[in-house]
Amino acid sequence: SEKLLSAGNSTSLQLATWTGNGNALVYVNQNNIYYRPSVASPIDYQITNSGVFGSIYNAVPDWVYE
Repeated sequence: SEKLLSAGNSTSLQLATWTGNGNALVYVNQNNIYYRPSVASPIDYQITNSGVFGSIYNAVPDWVYE
């Protein structure tokens, strides 16, 4: 087992999924979306920065949509 990414100071990721080609990873941490183009890449791209706890949940459904 190999650690693929670190969630920083967060205790857990809110969502993680592989892209259609199976090589890239998209995940949500602290209500913001991140993209890792390759498992071998140490670089993560932050897609959103508007996530706010209790208010703005990027890519994470609230109870109405679950």
